[in-house]
Amino acid sequence: MAKLITDRPVYAFRARGFHRHESYFTSIEECVRTYHSAMKKLQPHGPYAILGYSYGTMIAFELAKSLEKEGDQVQYLAGLNRPPYVSPILQKVTWTDCLVNISYFLGLISRDSYRSLVTQLSGLPRHEALISVIENVDPDLLVVLGLDKGGLEQWINVAFSLQDIEHVQVFVKKLNEAMASQGL
Repeated sequence: MAKLITDRPVYAFRARGFHRHESYFTSIEECVRTYHSAMKKLQPHGPYAILGYSYGTMIAFELAKSLEKEGDQVQYLAGLNRPPYVSPILQKVTWTDCLVNISYFLGLISRDSYRSLVTQLSGLPRHEALISVIENVDPDLLVVLGLDKGGLEQWINVAFSLQDIEHVQVFVKKLNEAMASQGL
């Protein structure tokens, strides 16, 4: 997407924790404060255009609220790939579910492998599930992505930590209630 937008700079945020020395975010507020501060350093004044993808949709929404609260203009706010009623889904996601889904999302495993691994790995300890996925992955693709077993495990740890972040369930509940009240 950044390659298609040529009339202004495009920046992306990522969750903390991909590098081993980084701690995970412990709350949505901490995440929003961190991103808010970074945005203001790069662009001190609006108007801002903010897009969130998947989990980032919730963060983008909260970030827009914090900017507007300070008097900044958020001219555009959008979310991609965030289904409306996700609370029951988020409450059931396991570490192994994250592993299999992200491995599929990255193209590390095929659709057929995805379908079989979801069932096969259910209930296995993390290290066994990770080894099973790694055994099904093209090692050359791992190299292209700059990943190894430890890097993939770290990526899964970051993704899994985000669902446990303080207030996620409260936000999702409020979002679902608001959407239901509007007939969405």
